[in-house]
Amino acid sequence: MLAAPANRLGIRDRSIGLTHFAVAGREHEVAYLRVRDFNETEHGMEVDICVSNNRAERGEGAVRLPPE
Repeated sequence: MLAAPANRLGIRDRSIGLTHFAVAGREHEVAYLRVRDFNETEHGMEVDICVSNNRAERGEGAVRLPPE
C-alpha cells in the first residue's frame, strides 16, 4: 500500500485494498462492488456485498464499516 502513487490511481488502489481488508471479502466479491453498493450512514459506511450467485438478493451481505 505504501508504494501506491500519490495521485487518483493511488488513492483508488489504497481504498480498494482497505475495503477488501475491512469487509474480509473474497477477491471476486470486492471486484464486483459498484458505487451503488456503498451507503454512508451516521455510523460510517455500509457496504452491500453479493456473497454468491445463489443468494443475489440485495441486503443479505451488508457489512458496516466504522468511520475513521
